[in-house]
Amino acid sequence: MKEIENIFDAIRELTSLPVLWKGVGAKAAECGLDFEHTLHCNPFCASVKRDSMRLNQCCSHDNCFLVAEAEKRREPFVGTCHAGCSEIVVPVFQQGKCIEIVCAGPFRRAGSVCAYPSLKEKFGRLPRLDGSRIAKTQSLLASIVPLASDAKRRLQLAGMTENVKDSRIVAVIDLLRRRIDRKIEVAPLAAAVCLSPSRLIHVFKKEMNCSISEYAISLRIEKAKTLLAETSLPMNEVMRESGLDDPSRFCMVFKRETGRTPLQYRRRFKVSRNA
Repeated sequence: MKEIENIFDAIRELTSLPVLWKGVGAKAAECGLDFEHTLHCNPFCASVKRDSMRLNQCCSHDNCFLVAEAEKRREPFVGTCHAGCSEIVVPVFQQGKCIEIVCAGPFRRAGSVCAYPSLKEKFGRLPRLDGSRIAKTQSLLASIVPLASDAKRRLQLAGMTENVKDSRIVAVIDLLRRRIDRKIEVAPLAAAVCLSPSRLIHVFKKEMNCSISEYAISLRIEKAKTLLAETSLPMNEVMRESGLDDPSRFCMVFKRETGRTPLQYRRRFKVSRNA
């Protein structure tokens, strides 16, 4: 992902605006970029988020308001948060649903007012953009994001299939990853790579040393681990997003693969993060 981070750093040099790639909702943990390219780390935002209530407002803004706006507008836009600063937002869609957003900001606009008087000085240090600069930066970001999104997906797939030699199996793994929340059906997978179901089962087992269903389970458990560790989604949403809807089966499989129940795993991660 370093190439994408370098591009974002170059945009920052040109515009004075940090560029972030954020997953939303159940995808919040999946963007794959480093900390500085996924979270607002500037002094103003960091100060805002030191208050737990304001932090909750930040999370709600990113995961609810911006997503709702993205799905309503279906195009790049400028959003203004509860603290009074603005950012350019370019949504990333998958199957018609906003799964990620790329943001450039924060910045001030003409007439912007800081919502928190004690942070007014830090607010005043944010870049101030006029309409022309906002439009140009938005156009630049909108032209780059589709290319970066495709490159990111390919990089993620390459990491997962680094030692896989058969291109047909690489394609099947990509389909399994993108359809992780759906029922596994061999026939459509086989048709997608021009193999019979029985032949795909044989080739996959030979290449991966496990069955298709076993591999899919491993993907789902990794997805569940990420969601449990890095989001506050309720357990039923974690199960749904990871394709394991049955609570008893989810707990059984998760404990078998990790040695802990989902709740124990979430608690352990939170303890380690807060240590």
